[in-house]
Amino acid sequence: MKSKKILRISASILVLISTLILLTVNALAEGGELPDAEPDATVTYISVYTDEEIDFENGESGGYVFCGYEFSEIKRGDRTDKIVYYLKCKEPETLDLYTRIQESCADNDGIFIGYIGDDMDVDADGRLFYTGRIDLYANEALTIEESDDGKFYYGEIAFDEVTFYEYSLSYDLVIDKELADHAIELLKEDGKVSSVGYMYVPAAANGDDDKIMLGDVNGDSKINAADYAMVKRHVLKTYTLVDDQLLAADVNENGKVDVADYAMIRRHVLGTYTIGGNIQEEAGTGG
Repeated sequence: MKSKKILRISASILVLISTLILLTVNALAEGGELPDAEPDATVTYISVYTDEEIDFENGESGGYVFCGYEFSEIKRGDRTDKIVYYLKCKEPETLDLYTRIQESCADNDGIFIGYIGDDMDVDADGRLFYTGRIDLYANEALTIEESDDGKFYYGEIAFDEVTFYEYSLSYDLVIDKELADHAIELLKEDGKVSSVGYMYVPAAANGDDDKIMLGDVNGDSKINAADYAMVKRHVLKTYTLVDDQLLAADVNENGKVDVADYAMIRRHVLGTYTIGGNIQEEAGTGG
C-alpha cells in the first residue's frame, strides 16, 4: 500500500515538473524572461549610437562626461548611418555601468547604448578589432605544429587556435591577448609572411541599396534560429553584439536589446509573428 502511494506521489511530481518545463518553453516563445546569467563580462568601452552630434562636457580629471560618468577618451566610429561614439572607461568596469547608462538614456529618442568587452578594442580611426585574434597572409604555407599542451606553435609563438584558408594562404590565429602585440611584431619580420595584423570586425558597406534588416543579426540576409541565438547570448551576457548587429537586434526599436527582441525574432522564425522594416543606410555617412 505504501509503495503504491509513493508511486502516485512520484507520478504527480513528474507531471508537475513536465508542466513547469512546458510553461517555461511557452513563456520564452511568447516573450517571457530568459534565465539570469552571471554578469561577469568586463566593459572597456560604452558605445553610443545617435542621430545627432553630442557635445560632451569636460570632466574634473581631464576626461569627458556622459550620463554623469567620466570617460578617459572618446573615439568616433564610422560603421552605420548613425553617429557612433566609443567612450573608453578609465578602468575596466562591470556590466552595472552599462545598465546604469542604458537606463539613464531610456527616454532619449535616437540614442542607442551598447558596450565593448575586453575581447575588442578601438583603433585611432574608430575601427573595432579583436584583441586576441591575428589576421595573417603568407607567401607560402607555414609549418605550425600542435604540441602536447594543446597549443599550436610557430617558432616560439604559441597560438590557442589556428584556422588555415588554403585558397588565400591566410590564417585566422587566436592567441592570448597579452601576447598578441609581441607576436605580431615577430611575424612582421618573418620572410614567409606578406601581411599581418589584428583581426578587424568587418565594416558595413555604405551605399544607397545597403540596409540593415531588423532581425537579421548576423547579416546573412535572412532571419533564422542563428539570429535569435545570438540575441539570447547577448541578453545572457555570454556574447557581445556590436554595431550593425545591435541595430538589427533591436527589433522593437526602443534603443536597447533585451528579452523582448529575442522573443520577437524567435516568434518570427516559428511563424507566429512577422518582423517588418529595415534601417536605411545612407551613402557617405561615415564618421
